[in-house]
Amino acid sequence: VKLHVADEIIETAAEMDAVLYKDAEISGYYVLGNDIDYTGATYTDYTAGNSGNGFTGIFDGRGFTIRNYAQPNAGANYALFGKLNGATVKNVNFENVTVNAWWNSSLFAIYTFSSTIENITMRNVAFTVDATEGPNGGLLCGYYTDNSVFRNIDIYMGTTYNGFVGALLGEGGNTTAETFDDINVYNVKQDCLLIDLASNPGGIDKKAA
Repeated sequence: VKLHVADEIIETAAEMDAVLYKDAEISGYYVLGNDIDYTGATYTDYTAGNSGNGFTGIFDGRGFTIRNYAQPNAGANYALFGKLNGATVKNVNFENVTVNAWWNSSLFAIYTFSSTIENITMRNVAFTVDATEGPNGGLLCGYYTDNSVFRNIDIYMGTTYNGFVGALLGEGGNTTAETFDDINVYNVKQDCLLIDLASNPGGIDKKAA
């Protein structure tokens, strides 16, 4: 039996910010200690670990929920875990999420290398991709993914999104090496894409509500 001892228990939006807003390698084992509500919180646009090896640790939500998270501004290269590299993000729920995804932005990561995102539920997701500003953007990975696992993920889209949204993966990456298992997306408009916006091969195909 593997026993992980948490390096930090995150209980507030401010603590989340302190852990993730580092332009350097972030290792260790992080867990949520309770639900986190971002309403009224002052926090930074996350670009966690974009330099060096990125986020190489484990983030375990332990079944708790992050609510009312919204990227403050539409922009480039925004994500909670800028680069996932041999990392795991698991067991976390999101509710009332707004993602302004263009130029590689995402809820989870800009890049995923040999990483796992699993046991995730997202409800009432407002997701905007402006294809005139940049071709990339996706809820799970904004730009480049390679040899990663996406497993047991339920996404319930909200109503405030345009015809380009719904992309789970952005442009780029060796998507033929990815593993997708039990991915469910609900309330998707007929014209939405669930593949990369540049129509590259691979990814997850279009699916109507």
